[in-house]
Amino acid sequence: MLNSRVLFFVPILTLGCGALSSTHDDGRTVLEDKDEIAVPDGMEVSPPNSTPHQHHSLASARFFQTPYTANLSISAESFAPDSGPDSEELYRAAALPDLQSEADDCSGVVDECPVAGGVTWQCKKRYVHGVNYAWHTYSGDFGGIPAWGQAGVATTAAAVDKELQDMKANGANVVRWWVLPDFRSAGVSFDDSDTPTGLGPTFQKDLLKALELAEKNDIYLMMNIFSFDTFRPTRTEAGVKIRGLRPILLDPKKRHALLEKVIRPMARIAEKSPHRKRLMTWDMFNEPEWAMTGPGQYGDPAYECDSRTLECVTHEQMESFLADTARVLRSESKALISVGGAAIKWKNAWSRLDLDYLQFHFYDWVNLYYPYTKSPKDWGLTDKPVVMGEYPFHGVPGADASKLMASWYASGFGGSLGWAVTDSAYNWSSNRVMFKDFTNRNSCQMRF
Repeated sequence: MLNSRVLFFVPILTLGCGALSSTHDDGRTVLEDKDEIAVPDGMEVSPPNSTPHQHHSLASARFFQTPYTANLSISAESFAPDSGPDSEELYRAAALPDLQSEADDCSGVVDECPVAGGVTWQCKKRYVHGVNYAWHTYSGDFGGIPAWGQAGVATTAAAVDKELQDMKANGANVVRWWVLPDFRSAGVSFDDSDTPTGLGPTFQKDLLKALELAEKNDIYLMMNIFSFDTFRPTRTEAGVKIRGLRPILLDPKKRHALLEKVIRPMARIAEKSPHRKRLMTWDMFNEPEWAMTGPGQYGDPAYECDSRTLECVTHEQMESFLADTARVLRSESKALISVGGAAIKWKNAWSRLDLDYLQFHFYDWVNLYYPYTKSPKDWGLTDKPVVMGEYPFHGVPGADASKLMASWYASGFGGSLGWAVTDSAYNWSSNRVMFKDFTNRNSCQMRF
């Protein structure tokens, strides 16, 4: 969500890792609360030069946790690579699941409380009632940030488990969790030319642990892979090089490497987990519209990328990248696919992508022009379920969260997820009672 928060339809092909590829001129590849670390007295703790992430609405800017680099050491085991062959060979050698034979058989299944307009998962059509986590450690949950003393989920599992327990206990059935909002973590490895070479040493353990914890707490995950924040220029903060996505997206070789050595193995890891059904959705991109400039292709208003802080791309370039990403995910995973659209203002932006449901975000500024009282049908959105992927827990002027949820549920939306458990500015702790009450009043309709 922003406005200053800075920040495709293609046939599905199922190809092996060794498939040949060709590239087009636009770069499109066509395939043939952070960890609590005790700092002893006198230990120096130094912040990086800039705040890592800003989550904005037109009316306000919100600053999230700033990672600190303490002169301390975490056990080398926290960041040790998995034993065995290097990551690329590990993923290539892994046997692919038979997606067809393992498909869920819903014959004979009676859905006792289907929701009109809901999202179907595990043979149940439900209202996606959930929360944005959105992270335990910003950009560090999957891969860690060793230089800043921040480890991933496999190491912080006890703290993450406690937070997930709280979400579940207060009515959340789906949790939206950010994976690579930018490239500051060790979750992705790069060579000297800034070409992705694979997933980082602990990424697999972190992702598998996240799915295990989801199973333990009986929740489903919406894994948000990228955010518009990745379009900030390449820079170094507190000794960590943070690469920008635009040069990778537009360079055919680098883009192909990102798809084949990062996205594909990521999907394979999740699909091979015994808890794979807990990954309900791959949310490919958080609010890509904020990194886009120029006119829309399908009748929406022009895009408003802030070129002072972001390296912008066109709608066509972003759509092409998302189409490629969706195609890789489809070939490796049975999870649903969506895009975290910034606002219903750009309701047609991703209408030609291979998505299972549409997703939009909702804040004060959106409500001024696109009020919460309107239904998907009012906006002409009738071909797929529509989920409000972000809304403020404290509501908007004239409507608290309870009123927002009740309106969307009654008017045919497919779900809503509040922002955000680890963002204190949005008061999860003060609003979770009404969130839980809404769950209790619609219990069957909100449980997959």
